[in-house]
Amino acid sequence: MTAATALCLFVFALLTGCQKVDPKPVAEKSSAEQTSTRASSAPPSGKASTPKSSSRTTTSAEAPPSEVGSCIRINKASSTEADTEPRDCSADDATYKIYSSNSTEVACPSDAYTTYTETSGSTTTFFLCLYENLREGNCYEEDALTNVLTYVACSDPAATYRVTTKAEGVEDESVCGPDDVQFLAFPDPQLTYCLAYA
Repeated sequence: MTAATALCLFVFALLTGCQKVDPKPVAEKSSAEQTSTRASSAPPSGKASTPKSSSRTTTSAEAPPSEVGSCIRINKASSTEADTEPRDCSADDATYKIYSSNSTEVACPSDAYTTYTETSGSTTTFFLCLYENLREGNCYEEDALTNVLTYVACSDPAATYRVTTKAEGVEDESVCGPDDVQFLAFPDPQLTYCLAYA
């Protein structure tokens, strides 16, 4: 070891306090503009639930359909503005399904759901709970700030995750395999998605 290398190691030890820093599988997302985010925690298996943003609003004059069970594509989302369009739930790009729609703010069944506020002008019309409507084998790009998932081809360099498992009737991340790095689990309807890097 040269003297220069030893000096570099000594300086590094002073700066880091000789602590080992393990890289996290997915960087935690945060934004000063976001009003809240869905809880994200790493379960005992080491897989993490994907962090989700919430309290998105749309400023369009005509609010998107809020019928429970219908699906939408989120083209753009932030804490202050969103652009959505209704989609047939069987379409690849219909990535979100409406779980509930209320004229007053009602808590979603868990933090796994995304809250969404529809507005018409400056008036709030509906408070929605959304959950992901993904397809096994499909790939999705995750927005770096809002964590919104958008369908993309698996050959697209922008693809972040590939859905390896869609387990209906189950809310249990243990159905995910060793190569999966994230999961999404919902209590109603019971549903678990396992995600691997695309």
